[in-house]
Amino acid sequence: MKNTLYPTLFVLIVGALGYFGLPWWWLVAVAAVAGLLFPISAGKGFAVGTAMGTLLWYSMAMLLNMANGGALAGKVSQIFLGYPPLVITSLLGGLLGGFGMLTGCLARELFKK
Repeated sequence: MKNTLYPTLFVLIVGALGYFGLPWWWLVAVAAVAGLLFPISAGKGFAVGTAMGTLLWYSMAMLLNMANGGALAGKVSQIFLGYPPLVITSLLGGLLGGFGMLTGCLARELFKK
């Protein structure tokens, strides 16, 4: 539990701060730095990065969706054959966060040897 708590909080806090004016790929860099800084296995790192990426991207997409009254989400769901764009967005964010954290964990193992 303690091994995953610190990287989870790091990705959640620093990643949320990055959404105010930084590019969309900011989450990948934050997750990679968390994987480098905190000693966690690659599998747990991927799981933590995926969970936090999903949570962050879903919450930011939900905030943007509520700001425009859901008008854009309705139009985009027609393009994606009815799949909700918030779910697609959160899955993409989860994959980006997971692969970022996995990269950081594997890089730490590479530099450790």
